[in-house]
Parts: sequence; structure tokens; C-alpha cells
Amino acid sequence: MIFNQYVIWCINFVVLLIPHESFALDLTIDIDSIDGIDVWDLAIEENVNYPIVPQQMQSQISQHIKTQYEYLKSKGYSIKLIRNNEVLMITIPIDSLFRTNMYNYIKKSGEECLCPLIQYLKIKEMYRMILAVHHDDTLNSENADILTYERVLYLIDWLSSKTANANDVIPYSMGNAYPITSDKSSYGREKNRRLEIFIVPGKTMLELADEKKL
Repeated sequence: MIFNQYVIWCINFVVLLIPHESFALDLTIDIDSIDGIDVWDLAIEENVNYPIVPQQMQSQISQHIKTQYEYLKSKGYSIKLIRNNEVLMITIPIDSLFRTNMYNYIKKSGEECLCPLIQYLKIKEMYRMILAVHHDDTLNSENADILTYERVLYLIDWLSSKTANANDVIPYSMGNAYPITSDKSSYGREKNRRLEIFIVPGKTMLELADEKKL
């Protein structure tokens, strides 16, 4: 792997200590007033909601994010606007990225899915990219945790080979604890095996919006 030791430590710390029971996108969480925020220490729903966009910047930020939404939608992504149109949520079937129960090789179809998203890591802290890897119940919870952990590490490794700003990517291993549909059918299991990518405004974007240069 090509990580430096600091990045390896951060990823291991975040992925292993996720409080699974807290995973719910509560869009009312206000953590902007907390001093000393370290995004590596946040639960996933807190990271999706951080930072709070100041009111005077909301129009600029939401318009910018909507433009990205329209672009990615036109490219065929499964995508939603969340958090008052300030955050993009992209869902990619894990089967498009990895072979069954494998983690150390991204398929050609996976690279085709991921490559257009590298643009969001070109400018340092323009965006934060949150990755959440999920599995279905064909594996027990322990093995699902291990597989999603290895897959999210490999995704970070792959992104690190494409951009100098991979530290703007925050990984979460979700195991099989958060299905979006029933695992009783092959269709449902396929839907539950997924990568969720949240593209969140970063510090640089807020600075540009504050200067009305976004």
C-alpha cells in the first residue's frame, strides 16, 4: 500500500471505532459550535452534517452543489441531494466495484464509476468525500465487518494513487448492519451491497463562498 503511516493510523482508528448503532442521517444535528472538531473522530452522521453552512453562504453553496448534482445525474449516477441541498449522496453497487467477497482489485466497471469523482479531490479541502461500504447478510456480522473494512481501505489506497488530496476522504466500514431493503431475495442482497459516497462542502469552498468567488 502507498499510505504514509499517519494516514494508515487515521483510517484504522476511524473504521474500527464506528458506533454502528448511531448510523442515522439526522439532518438536524448542530455540531458547528463544538470547539476543536476533528472530522476523523466523528460518527458518520456527524461528518455528513459538518460543517454547518452559515446562512449568508447557503444560497451559493446549494446552487454550486445542485450544479454538481445535475452533472453527475446526467452521467447516470444514483444520486440524491440531502442536507438542504448542500450535500450529494451517491450510491454505487458494490458488485460494480469488487468481485464477490474480494477486496484487493477494483473491476474496470468500478474504475469507470470512480474516475469521474476524482475531480472532487483536485483542490485541497474544496470538498470532503465520505465513503461508507455496506454488505448483505450472506456473511455473518464479524466477516461482513472485516470485508467492508478491507474494501474501504482499498478504495482509499486506490484514490491515493490518483490524487494528492486523499486525506479529504473519510472512510467508514458499515458491515451488514444497515440494509436498505430485505436480504431475503438476491435483488435485495444486491441492493444492500453498496458504496455510499457523501460529497460535503469543505473549508476551501466555504472560504470561496465567503468571498463570493464560488
